[in-house]
Amino acid sequence: MTYTISELIDIDELRSLCELFTRMTGFVTAILDMEGNILIATGWQDICTRFHRATPASAARCRESDVYLAGKLLQGETYTLYACRNGLVDVAVPIVVAGMQVGKLYSGQFLFAPPDTDFFRRQGAEFGFDEASYLEALARVPVVSEERVRLVMEFLCRLAEMIGRMGLASKNARQASLVVENSPVTLFRWKAAAGWPVEFVSENVVQFGYAPEELLSGNVSFASLIHPADLERVVAEVGGNGEDVSDTLSQEYRLVTKSGEVRWVDDRTTVERDGEGRITHYQGIAMDITERRHAADELAMEKERLAVTLRSIGDGVITADMEGRVILLNKVAEELTGWKQEEARGKAFDEVFRIIDERTRQQRSSPVAHVLKNGSGSELAHNTVLVARDGRERLIADSVAPIRDRESRLVGVVLVFRDITEKKRIEQELFNAHRLESIGVLAGGIAHDFNNLLTAILGNISLAKMLVSEGDRMFRNLDEAEKASLRAKGLTQQLLTFSRGGAPVRRTLSLAAIIRESAAFTLSGSGTTCRFILPEDLWPVEADEGQISQVINNLVLNADQAMPGGGEVEISCANVVIDAKSQLPLPAGAHVRIAVSDRGQGIPQEAITRIFDPYFTTKRNGTGLGLATVYSIIRNHDGHIAATSRQGGGSTFTIHLPALVEGEVPVAPEETVVDSGRGTVLVMDDEESIREIAGEMLSYLGYDATVACDGAEAVELYRQARERGQPFSVVLMDLTIPGGMGGREAITRLRQMDESVLAVVSSGYSTDPIMADYRAYGFSGVIIKPYRVAELKSVLDQLLAS
Repeated sequence: MTYTISELIDIDELRSLCELFTRMTGFVTAILDMEGNILIATGWQDICTRFHRATPASAARCRESDVYLAGKLLQGETYTLYACRNGLVDVAVPIVVAGMQVGKLYSGQFLFAPPDTDFFRRQGAEFGFDEASYLEALARVPVVSEERVRLVMEFLCRLAEMIGRMGLASKNARQASLVVENSPVTLFRWKAAAGWPVEFVSENVVQFGYAPEELLSGNVSFASLIHPADLERVVAEVGGNGEDVSDTLSQEYRLVTKSGEVRWVDDRTTVERDGEGRITHYQGIAMDITERRHAADELAMEKERLAVTLRSIGDGVITADMEGRVILLNKVAEELTGWKQEEARGKAFDEVFRIIDERTRQQRSSPVAHVLKNGSGSELAHNTVLVARDGRERLIADSVAPIRDRESRLVGVVLVFRDITEKKRIEQELFNAHRLESIGVLAGGIAHDFNNLLTAILGNISLAKMLVSEGDRMFRNLDEAEKASLRAKGLTQQLLTFSRGGAPVRRTLSLAAIIRESAAFTLSGSGTTCRFILPEDLWPVEADEGQISQVINNLVLNADQAMPGGGEVEISCANVVIDAKSQLPLPAGAHVRIAVSDRGQGIPQEAITRIFDPYFTTKRNGTGLGLATVYSIIRNHDGHIAATSRQGGGSTFTIHLPALVEGEVPVAPEETVVDSGRGTVLVMDDEESIREIAGEMLSYLGYDATVACDGAEAVELYRQARERGQPFSVVLMDLTIPGGMGGREAITRLRQMDESVLAVVSSGYSTDPIMADYRAYGFSGVIIKPYRVAELKSVLDQLLAS
């Protein structure tokens, strides 16, 4: 009768044994039927699977070895060995049942002596293998003796033959053939009686400390081997003699060895019944899985530690399998993507982690696909935006890396990413601040020179107007020229405010009145209305009233222009306390928050980061200084301003200014009318044109004027006047004198000479804090260039009235 190997052998059982055999001995196995079909293959070396059989030229040598060994077996050889041209040894034996060959058992991929590294290095180069990987695979090839190979192959051959023969007899015979000397499992057969007396046990029960005779003698029952803590559970699962008990049982429990050591076993038990269906015996295969259980416990602990770590870190983590499907998301990843792990698991990675280019708005390619294709890690390109499930967008930075097993095989991908939206915003603000600071120095210098020119121009115009009647055509021309000069003054004032020279002249004030007046003035004659949300208990601030008014004017004007068809501007204020955890670049403490909102079309995304840049404008006739000035004013007040906008949804500018929780707004002093024209005023300035126009203004106001070109001359003139008994009523001094003594040093010397000196500091630009806090430096008043006759009169009147 003719048999096939598949009919005689339980392929699955034999495969399990071959896998165990490979793990114990290191020998690879392959069982083929007579048609050459591979039925079982275990433990093949990487050097063959990844290199020799993966390249056509070297694979041809492998086939040559296969053909040679198969031919020898057909010729009746019982043991055939062949040194493959690729440098390894292959071996084959026939599987014979009842005198007939039913299959072939191959092994090999080993060496009889340490490898000739130079040979393999040359061979690797010949076939184009990566040398390092190839030699690494070579290092894992076992070196064995020929005698051991012969014995192992004889053993495997007899094992297969035995299984085949017993398969001809009965199922029980095939099961019994599994009992081999070196089997990693122990076979038991015990009676379904009290204590479960053992009737059969395999020889390798010695691994539990007992000789087979001890168990077969009846002195040691199977139940006595089971750990007391597990015995009740095992008995319950076996279920006595009940008919509802399955014929096959699988359990994991602990056995106690003769020495008292506790070992975990995996017990696969078959139930035997009599003709009436009652259980009479149990037949089990117990495999020691202690190391596996320990490893599983360690793995469980490691997984718990990993879970705790993933929950604790501040970055988002997503892992994906080899098909690019999501396996895991940590809590941060859930928050940033909007996907719960239960919902995301199994979905395509790109569906959960959708990224676009911030500038082009085009979808970016999957970083996971890149890793799966190339096997190497990478980082996302700059300006990558994560689009969450609910549509929210965040700038992110990430790194993606392959996940490899112990054999360095790619098994998945891990992506770690973080939200850098706020970080980028702060970085951009710092960059803008540094850039504005540099440009501000230049702007301040230009404004200084321009203000000196404007002082002469505006002063002369204001004087000329006073000498011409209002109905005269010349008066109208002068009036227009004065208006143009005032517009130029406003422009230089914005430059000054934008530069470091625009230090605010602070005093305690309430913002509510300033906001209402400034907004109303700006919207006068406009189709836009303003809605105010101003609490009565709004904290006061220390600020420059004129500069804060300028901020409100600029923001309300922008809001009005954003709604050309009219609309509503909302201005709201609130008292807020910023804590140390705030992401605002401000010190902790009390602040007043001002928000100016419009309902226009919004600011384009590409422009939002540049709106505070000087000279950047989206308006046809804009100067690009409005928001730059606002930014500079708020910065110089130790505050913060930020803009948010949504296309088609309007814009909001939010300002934070330091507040005085306990401060009180001082009551404005009553104005006192003083007759002008009393005494002599000393004018010190390095610009001749300014000295001349100041002298003419003073003369027009009824004062005598004496001029000096620098501080040293002014001090000497002041000393001489005192000695003559004709002291100056007021000294008007420029703060900055290039190459000479300026107002700061001059006032010190004057006060040493006369503590009651009345001095007015005048400047168009200075980085010095004197302009903001002039009294602390000995001055009695301040006037900012350029100025008109009326402004000069007002300063002198106030000083002389006091």
